[in-house]
Amino acid sequence: MSSRRDFFKYAGIAGGAVAVAAVGRYALSGAPELVTQVNANTMPPLTPSTGRPYNPVVTLNGWTLP
Repeated sequence: MSSRRDFFKYAGIAGGAVAVAAVGRYALSGAPELVTQVNANTMPPLTPSTGRPYNPVVTLNGWTLP
């Protein structure tokens, strides 16, 4: 005899298996490339060579936001 708890446990396992199988190798191709640094110093922000000047936001860990 199976209980409602067993049903939800097996349904969760089956749902997780379907979700893992649905993610292809190409799924992460749209993710941005990781930024790596050798030291812990904050890097200066990137400034565009053309276009309107702007004041970029500098964040911790070397990440800069547009």
